[in-house]
Amino acid sequence: MPKQSTGPGRTSSTRKSNTTRPLGPRAQRIPSQAKSPARIKLEQRSIRPLHFFRKLPKFVLPVVMGVFLFLGLFLPTPLAGAFLLVLGGFLGWLLALSWPALNVGSRWIRVIVVIAILAAAIWRFAGYGSA
Repeated sequence: MPKQSTGPGRTSSTRKSNTTRPLGPRAQRIPSQAKSPARIKLEQRSIRPLHFFRKLPKFVLPVVMGVFLFLGLFLPTPLAGAFLLVLGGFLGWLLALSWPALNVGSRWIRVIVVIAILAAAIWRFAGYGSA
């Protein structure tokens, strides 16, 4: 009995046995298993906040980050720098956690974004950019 076709080049038996999906079209970088003590400590301290953020509805975190960016850029007081500082610190923390899994190009883009946000925070603390 021939196997039932489920699409080009696939059969029902190969589809059932292949239960894992790739994360994307590009090859994924697998982090090394060797971790420094600082890395282990960072990961252990990050477990609780990450679980908290994961329990939130998916739209909450991007909305809050957008509000912080908006307030940081358009609020006419030095308090705007605090919003940008919190946003830059949060993005820097996420960058540190994802660093081993990122390729070089992705690392540079994320580092530039974090530096730009922190530079804008310092700029706003210094009183520039306020009306």
